Amino acid sequence: MLSLSSKYWKYQWWFNSGDISQSNLCSQNYYMTQVAIPNQNGVNPFAAQCLPCPVGSGNAQPPSSSSDISQCNICQINYYMTQAAVTAYSGNTPSATVCIICPTGSENSTGPNSPGDISQCNECQAGFYMTKLAVQASNGVNPTAAQCNPCPANSTSQPTSTISNISSCQCFDPNAVATTLKKIIKVSIYFIIMMQIIF
Repeated sequence: MLSLSSKYWKYQWWFNSGDISQSNLCSQNYYMTQVAIPNQNGVNPFAAQCLPCPVGSGNAQPPSSSSDISQCNICQINYYMTQAAVTAYSGNTPSATVCIICPTGSENSTGPNSPGDISQCNECQAGFYMTKLAVQASNGVNPTAAQCNPCPANSTSQPTSTISNISSCQCFDPNAVATTLKKIIKVSIYFIIMMQIIF
């Protein structure tokens, strides 16, 4: 049986087996400005230095090497991309992708990875139904997002990429009964009662 002292040194060895430089990646949707520095030659260890991407932008994989804000090279879900990221070369100032949030009710299931327009918002969110598909810019036609109308109060719908109508909105309360069904139940009860009175 291990004594308290032996247990302490057992776990103290585990804690001392590494240092903060093992934090050598950035989380997704962050960019790395400085790689991790291990504890060697008297140099104090440092973790990787990471900064958050601008709102709406991100990256597909967590950065593992030092670079700049151009590591934020895709748009997150429910944003559309108007400008690609710019890397620092030939005197260029690096920049992240420019991403704009989709109009209310519209969305996309995957974040765009190339520049486009508002038509990248080509689906409707849950709780909305689609009345018009997204339109891409072409031959002088202005681009538009999918046109999405909100479901009535106390109802919702599944996300959709196809045109639908208000009938796709269903009561979200499992104990709620649709208005039409309520009327049918009331009429049925009334009919049963009347039959009992007559017979």
